[in-house]
Amino acid sequence: MKRVYLSFLVIALVSALVGGATFALFTDEATNSNNTFAAGTIDIELNDNSDDDIVSFTVSNIAPGDSGGTTIKVDNEGSLDLRYDVSIDVDGALFDGNHPIIVTLKDPDGGVLFQTSEDGEYDLNRVLAANGGTETLTLEWSFPQDADNTYQGQEGSFDLTFSAEQIKNN
Repeated sequence: MKRVYLSFLVIALVSALVGGATFALFTDEATNSNNTFAAGTIDIELNDNSDDDIVSFTVSNIAPGDSGGTTIKVDNEGSLDLRYDVSIDVDGALFDGNHPIIVTLKDPDGGVLFQTSEDGEYDLNRVLAANGGTETLTLEWSFPQDADNTYQGQEGSFDLTFSAEQIKNN
C-alpha cells in the first residue's frame, strides 16, 4: 500500500511539473504614468490703459455742463475664455433728482454699452480670449446743463463691478 501512495505522489508531482511548464509565457508590461489634471482659470483685471492697476478717478468743482471721462482696460489673465457683465452702484445726491450726473460706458468702437444714473446690472456678454485677451472701454460722465441749485455742494460716487464667467461648457 505504501508503494501505491508513493506512486500516486510521484505521478501527481510529475503532472504538476509538466502542467506548470506548459503554462509558462513570455510577459511584459508598460506603465502610462504621471497623468494629471489641472483646472483652468479666469482672471479679469482692470487698469487705466497705462498698465497701472488704478482705474478710479476723482473730479471736483464740477458745474452744470461739465463732462469728462477715462478709459478702462479689461484684461483676461486666465487660461480660459471668459464672458463678462458690468454692474454699477451709485451713491450720493449728484445721482439723484431730475438732472443727475449721467455715466456712459462705451465699447472700443464707441458704441454705448450702457448709460445710467441709477444702480443697475448690465448683461453685456463681452467676450475676452484666454491668456491676455483685452479690450479698452471708455467711461464718460456728464453733468446736465440744466442741473439746478439743489446740486450745489453735493457729492456722488459710483462703483463698477465687472463679473466674469467661463465660456467653455457654459
